[in-house]
Amino acid sequence: MKIKKTDLVLAPGVCDPFPTFLMEAMNYGVPCVVSANDGMSEIVEHGKTELVIPQPNPDLLASKITYLLKDSSALIAMPQNVRHKIKTQLNWEMSLER
Repeated sequence: MKIKKTDLVLAPGVCDPFPTFLMEAMNYGVPCVVSANDGMSEIVEHGKTELVIPQPNPDLLASKITYLLKDSSALIAMPQNVRHKIKTQLNWEMSLER
């Protein structure tokens, strides 16, 4: 499980209806920078659990990476927020209730 050893996951794709890699990263509390496509934007909360860019853009992606790597408080808070979201909203019990 190499993903749990990373500091950040980048997912600037344009189409992924059910991004299992994103769920895996979130499960390990790894913050992600994702593009606002259908599957990913429904799961993440911009600025709280992940950072979302409107569309794949190298300059914007680079600025989000730089922000996270320089702002240690965001890099610390996001994993905590992600783990909370997984435990309270993105689990099998909650899915069955919906």
